[in-house]
Amino acid sequence: MALLKGKKLVLSLGLLGLLAAAVPAVANDGCVTAECHAVLGKARYVHGPVAAAECTVCHEESGKKHPGKKGAFKLAAPGAALCELCHDRKGTPGMTVHPALKDGCTGCHSPHQSNYPLFLYQQGTALCLMCHDDRTQGMASIHPALESGCTSCHDPHVGKAKGMLPEKGAAFCLTCHDDPRAGKKALHAPVADGDCTACHDPHAGKSKGMLPAGGAGLCVQCHESKTKGMASIHPVVESDGCTACHDPHGGTQKGMLPETGAKLCLSCHDDPRKGMKVLHPPVAEGDCTSCHSPHAGKAKGMLPAAGAGLCEQCHESKTKGKKFAHTPVRDGDCTACHGPHGGKAKGMLPATGAKLCAECHENKATGPVVHSPVASGDCDGCHDVH
Repeated sequence: MALLKGKKLVLSLGLLGLLAAAVPAVANDGCVTAECHAVLGKARYVHGPVAAAECTVCHEESGKKHPGKKGAFKLAAPGAALCELCHDRKGTPGMTVHPALKDGCTGCHSPHQSNYPLFLYQQGTALCLMCHDDRTQGMASIHPALESGCTSCHDPHVGKAKGMLPEKGAAFCLTCHDDPRAGKKALHAPVADGDCTACHDPHAGKSKGMLPAGGAGLCVQCHESKTKGMASIHPVVESDGCTACHDPHGGTQKGMLPETGAKLCLSCHDDPRKGMKVLHPPVAEGDCTSCHSPHAGKAKGMLPAAGAGLCEQCHESKTKGKKFAHTPVRDGDCTACHGPHGGKAKGMLPATGAKLCAECHENKATGPVVHSPVASGDCDGCHDVH
């Protein structure tokens, strides 16, 4: 039985049960008759006062004749204040309020009846899409939480943070996701700021992980392209993008890398020091990037220049002021003799003396009499090797 206390309706336990189950039509001796408001009470879920034929709990007579004149009834209170005569207020001052609540609860809830629980006009996401655009349409990657509907993240009434969220930034994401900062010394700036949505759309994206783009296409939205205009691109950058080396959240080393120097390179490449007795100083120091750009270069191997043009960035020219040049030197092919990483002999050479020269030149030590430097394999006793 319904009892009135001032403006508030107190419902018995029996009447409260009507809110969650199908309800038969109300008596014909009130507002709902075959001639007036006959549709009320026919839905699966009926608001308690409607089911109890207590229409005046919400509607008050104004003194005008009814039926017949407009304005014969007025609401007992405006907007949400009417619902709060019986229901608890949602949220506290300072919270973010669903804009629909500014016009009252009936933007989402039918005040009389519905075929959906809580007297909603639609169920789940379909209700939200009555006002909001579909953020997932045409997207390849959708936030799994949306399978449970928008309210898995957004409170339909109020929230502590913008968008009726319970928390803002990473603090909210980490209620479901593992913390990507754990064990990382060097963090990606957005991660350090707790701004997951700088890269991940909270609803859906064109690429995996609700990202707006895949691979390097995402990174260049904030960072300058490292490959634009370059002739030689690190194959892993082309195939896997920046995250082949850089962790998108953070790493143990600067640049969100898992290792530095040669340790990082050797996680994919063979060790060029193997079998070498004499190493190029940068190689010995594990400084691969002194010659090779980790992203891209103007010459093959991600080098900033080809041939002697690269070597002369550190070494003096061997041909400057000379009239004649050894053919490989003339062609700028230092690596015809010198290994760029190391060699078995001094100067990163594969051999010394005549053994080296004999790899290209015919043996000149023939005949009954041989010039002593030639006989001793000392070609550079007469010939300048460059």
